[in-house]
Amino acid sequence: MKKLALFLILIPFISFSQTFKSDDSIESAYTDQPAHTLDTVVVSSLTKQQLYINTLNYLTTSFKDSRSVIEMKDADLGEVSFNGVMGSDITNLYFKCKVYNKDNKFKIVLSALEYDKPIPGLSLSKSQLRVANKNFDPEQNKAARQLAISLIKDIAYRINKKPENDF
Repeated sequence: MKKLALFLILIPFISFSQTFKSDDSIESAYTDQPAHTLDTVVVSSLTKQQLYINTLNYLTTSFKDSRSVIEMKDADLGEVSFNGVMGSDITNLYFKCKVYNKDNKFKIVLSALEYDKPIPGLSLSKSQLRVANKNFDPEQNKAARQLAISLIKDIAYRINKKPENDF
């Protein structure tokens, strides 16, 4: 009975879990903190084609100009790669995202996760903001981590959504 209860409790974590890993592909803004990558694998009832279409629909509804953020899309492989920025009052989160689609499952990988503190009234480039905010801020780090987790959950939810106009 205990094993069954433990299994039932762990089902949500098995089917939708994220892993944070160090990302050595980019230089971190902080000497004591590496850049990170976050990934998740989600089981789905949708086909590879439906998941691919939902991924593109997510991009067109989430970004003003989806063509400017998409780096690569391949329907045969079921892959989409794009860049993005997500902001809050505390921090801006920069990321690269790759979505890999298969029948009945997909994987989302957020990589090159970086954050910085928004400076009101200034429009600075990413590298300028990194120099301006070179002190590690635990509050900002926590906010960026929460943004990344909510972002990957939102992407997964919207990709896994059954199409409304399915004939």
